[in-house]
Amino acid sequence: LHDACLKGDLNAVKEIINDGASLNERDEYGDTAMHTSCRYGHAGVTRILISARGNGNVQNKNGDTPLHIAVSLKLRKITNLLIRAGVNISTLNYVSVVGWLVG
Repeated sequence: LHDACLKGDLNAVKEIINDGASLNERDEYGDTAMHTSCRYGHAGVTRILISARGNGNVQNKNGDTPLHIAVSLKLRKITNLLIRAGVNISTLNYVSVVGWLVG
């Protein structure tokens, strides 16, 4: 599922979901398929994952949710999809504010 989301292959994503794939399975970075679809800017794939009840509130190893990724990459369409789907907009990640101030 992660590979299909990375490639933005809508048909493969639908087929894999229909075959019973776990939508919230994590990779070695703690990313779910939704993190991957957001990171690569695939709004259509993100929409499918939301419709299939993928969890948009899962945090990866950095504490990032799919929303953190979409916002950091300035992906407005995906950001709006996630917000309309009801993801938690108050979740904090593990990035220190000090790093942004000093860096």
